[in-house]
Amino acid sequence: MSSFAKKWDDFYDKAIGILAEDPIKTRITMKYRHSQNVAILKVTDDKKICQIKLSEENDYKKLEAFFDTSLKILANVTEGMQEEKREKAGRSKKAKTIRS
Repeated sequence: MSSFAKKWDDFYDKAIGILAEDPIKTRITMKYRHSQNVAILKVTDDKKICQIKLSEENDYKKLEAFFDTSLKILANVTEGMQEEKREKAGRSKKAKTIRS
């Protein structure tokens, strides 16, 4: 099991790097332990793991910014995948027309 990042900036850089490298295979999970008032954020692509414990109110504001950046990365990937599907559909229609 991997250790937890000590500083937010170290976690953020590594986590965004993992996400940007392969957004489709990357998982982001968050667990909240009410008894300890701690949230644990984990980012993994099954090869690399990055985790951090958050307990301060300021940490939750950083968490919001992290998810905002993550969603932007994922939105760009999804948009690119939709364009690929449209291009493939257009090519297959052209191929059918040429064969006919």
